[in-house]
Amino acid sequence: MPIVSAAVAYDHPYTYETFILVFNQALHFLKMEHNLINLNQLCINNVKLDECPKFLTCKPTESSHSIFFPSENVRLPLMLDGIISYLPSRKPSREEFDTCTHLVMTYNNPVWDPHSLEFSRQEEHCTNTRGLVVPSKSRRTVRAVSSVVTTTCALRDLVVRLHSVG
Repeated sequence: MPIVSAAVAYDHPYTYETFILVFNQALHFLKMEHNLINLNQLCINNVKLDECPKFLTCKPTESSHSIFFPSENVRLPLMLDGIISYLPSRKPSREEFDTCTHLVMTYNNPVWDPHSLEFSRQEEHCTNTRGLVVPSKSRRTVRAVSSVVTTTCALRDLVVRLHSVG
């Protein structure tokens, strides 16, 4: 399965601004119309995700059911298709790619290994033998970089659709 860098255009439904969402180290499913986002990759890149729909939240706010980019102070509201949360997106024009604000969804470095067991090991270190959360200062944090074979493509040459619209 190729690992690629790709970009899509996202039209904000309230501000009407078009953003270019950049996905580094994304799995490219050649025959899939919809693409999946690895939530761990968003978190590592400091992209904040609140995936609970507003109607299921006790006290919904603008941050409910959205993706937030703290460094850019940009919030993208998520939509629902039945029970599936999604961001509507489309292929950007070359002009949009060159002129619109780019929001980086997933990091470029360190190299992401989708087969690594490091995430599960780190999660295990967060709880004790009774399932209680261990205070962060008592945890041993291990960060590992694994290498994978990647296919590198120019962002403007490879565009991945997140959700077909229209």
